[in-house]
Order: sequence, then C-alpha cells, then structure tokens
Amino acid sequence: MDQAFFWCYPWDLEDEGIEASLARMAGEIGVTAVSVAATCRDIDQLRARRIGERRTVRFEAAAHFQPDRPRYPKRGITPATASWVKSRNPLAKIAKEAERQGIKLRAWAVCCHSSTMVARYPMASCVDIFGDPIGTWLCPGNPDVREYLAALVEDLTTNYPLDAIELEAADFGHGTGELSARECGVRLGPVARKLLSWCFCSSCRQRASIASVDVEAVLASAKTHIEAAFRLEPAPHETFDALLAVDAGLRAYFELRCETVKTLVRDIRPPSGVRLLLHVEPDIYISGADVADLREHCDGFVKSASDYGTPQWQGHLDNIVDQAGSATAVDVGLPCYPALMPSSDALVAAAHQASQSGHRAIGFHHYGLAPEPCLEWVRQAVRYARREPVQSS
Repeated sequence: MDQAFFWCYPWDLEDEGIEASLARMAGEIGVTAVSVAATCRDIDQLRARRIGERRTVRFEAAAHFQPDRPRYPKRGITPATASWVKSRNPLAKIAKEAERQGIKLRAWAVCCHSSTMVARYPMASCVDIFGDPIGTWLCPGNPDVREYLAALVEDLTTNYPLDAIELEAADFGHGTGELSARECGVRLGPVARKLLSWCFCSSCRQRASIASVDVEAVLASAKTHIEAAFRLEPAPHETFDALLAVDAGLRAYFELRCETVKTLVRDIRPPSGVRLLLHVEPDIYISGADVADLREHCDGFVKSASDYGTPQWQGHLDNIVDQAGSATAVDVGLPCYPALMPSSDALVAAAHQASQSGHRAIGFHHYGLAPEPCLEWVRQAVRYARREPVQSS
C-alpha cells in the first residue's frame, strides 16, 4: 500500500481547524493523503463527534471552493458556489496546510449529479424515456456540460497542487438513486430499471442521429418493455445481455452511451500530470462507464464503499480490477464506522485484505462523520496494512 487517505468535507476541516485536523490525520492516525470534496451533491450530515458548534450540516449541491471564473465559458455552465464559502477559499488553505504537513492532496469532484445545477440549467438535464427531465443529473453528452466539466478539471488541476483528481458521476449513472427516490406502483425488474435510466435528451438524440442509430426505433422498443413491466407481465428476457443480444437498436444505443462517456473522459483529462481517477459503479448498462475502454484515458479507478457489506461488493470490486487490468489501478474505499463497518477488527481485516490484494491506495469514508473511537480504528488499520508486506502470488 503506497497511500492511505481520508475523504474529507472542507467544512469539517474548517470547523475543527484545518491545521489541527491535518496534523492529527498525518501524525496521530498516519494517513498520507486527504481527498477533499470540491463539488458535492446535496448534503445532510449529522456529526457523531463534536466539531465546532454545529452537529447538523445541510447544503444544496454546490462547489465548495472559489472557481476561477475566467476559465469557464461566459455564456455556458458555471459552478454554483456554496453560500458558506462566500469570498473565502477553503481549498486553498487546505492545500497550503497539507503541503506543510507533508501529506498529498486529492480533489474529489462530483460531476453530473447535482440537483442545483439541473435547476439552474434545465436544458442540460438528462431526459427519461417518457420525455421527462431527470431532476438530479446533467447529461454527460450535452456539449455545455462537457465544456463545463473540462473547465472544472482544468481549474482544479491548474490552481491547486494536486496529487490526483477523482471524478465521481462523470457518466450516466443516475439510475439507482433516481429510481429509488421516485414513487412507482410497480417493482421493476433489472431490465426495465436499466431502460428507464437511459437518457433521451436532445443531445443524446443528436449523437444517435450522427451515429446512424434510429433513436425512434430504440425508444419504441424500450417503451414496449417498460409498458409490459407496468402491466405486470413477465419480462421476456432475464438479463440485459440477453435483451441486447436480440435487439440491435438497443445494443447500438448502449454502445453509443459508452462512447459518450469515454470521449468525455478523454476530452477532459488534464494535461498537467495530475492523476485522473474515475469513480465507477458496477452497472455499466446504467452508467455507460466501460472500465476496459476507459483505462487508456485515465490513470486509475476508485471503488467507493457505497455498497460495502453487501454480498455483491467483492464481486463488483473483482470485476473492476479485472477490467482495469490489475489491482494497482484501483483505489479501494472502506467505511470506517458502523453500520457498514462493524468493528475495529473488521476494518483492520478489510484494509489488510485490500493491501495484500495489491491495491496501492486505500481511502476511508469520511473524516468528519467518523465517531471518535473510529479514528483509532483507522489508525490501527493503516498501521497494520503498512506493516505487513504484500504477499507475492
């Protein structure tokens, strides 16, 4: 293991004291890097330990640093800066103190998942199969969104001494969270859920037309399966692979979605030498993120702890490693507090397993949310993972 790091929200570091927080992480706990949220989705945070005066923190989706405005298109999409930042720039202070403490800085940017940005720029929203906007997700195929994300990456990698930039939601991956938040009288199966997550906005339609994909035929086919599910009819195909094998139009549209994500990552990759890491979710049919194709356009991947503790977690991680080519190309995220991580021994074992499997970096979610005893859990996990040499296979 080359790097152990905490994911951090900048307001937690500010409230606790940037110098005190980073000194504790570097000295007492032993992490060698911090990944600081630069842009976030909606936040509703209840702190388990006392940090400053607030126990509850709520923010709408926003940027939590001062954007370098001239880098963004004058008439295009620009970041929505959080009100608490005002005229200050906490990320600049954190960067300076991290350098003083000798720990590396990573920036963590949530790209397309933003209810605030969709409200400000509704024309850039994903649109579902019925023509209704997806209220939380910008379309990665929209030219204005792509220009905005390129400027965001350039801003962060140029103005801050980053070791790496992590891009989360730089894809179509709105399906799981968006669908679970929408009331529906039917429990949709996996095929219908995937189709209902697909975007058919004007930008996606134009891309389909350029690629000679009959988008109207794709829509008609997809609606046939969705309406059948709404009538509680059994799905004719048990898996999405089986459906795509017999429907050339749906297959072509799926491949176009993957191409859209791949070219987005290719086009926004920073030239500065800062490592570009992509958060990837396991369902390619929803996200459009094909790890095998993306690996030539980025420096690695991040498997977060979003589904840690489920029976599928290890299989998802193994699949990403297989597609990425090796474990060294995948950073692993671990929760460091209950209920996802039940004990100190469990965290030590999980970090040890990740280190022994060849993962170069292990991240812990999240510094500001961790109860006081769980910071000791992380200290023990980092110490043990670093002490044990990786066993050769």
